[in-house]
Amino acid sequence: MYESSPTLDDNYGSGASLSTQDAANLRKAGKWARFIAIFSMAALGLVLLGMIVGGSTLLVSMGLGDGAGAGMMVAFVFYGAFILFALYMLYLQYKFGSQAMQAVDNHDGAAMSESLAALSRYYKIYGIIMLVYLALMTIGIVFAVIGGAFAAFG
Repeated sequence: MYESSPTLDDNYGSGASLSTQDAANLRKAGKWARFIAIFSMAALGLVLLGMIVGGSTLLVSMGLGDGAGAGMMVAFVFYGAFILFALYMLYLQYKFGSQAMQAVDNHDGAAMSESLAALSRYYKIYGIIMLVYLALMTIGIVFAVIGGAFAAFG
């Protein structure tokens, strides 16, 4: 007659588990994500170094006069912000890779959660960027059609 109601800890420790093949695939994906992130961070470092050396050389060759320095500073700030954003995205990718490998190697559920959280954040930001890109492309196409119509009929 009396049915026991489940308690909060009835399923403790029985969360989602990975098969051997799934764990191997996750570890492989983590290795590649970490490798790509490290390589890309190094490449961005070289871009930053080139930007600093090339930009300073350009400023010196222009004689630092006629307001050229202000335009170069705007470009430095723009590219610097882009590089910082790219580094953050690569950090998320690196965090996914290293935490995924740690989760598989140590059977660590917390590392798995951190890994998936980093991956989720990465794809959320990437999705927002894609939506902004699609919106800008749509606006560009609309203006191109309107401009073409004015050129043809106006």
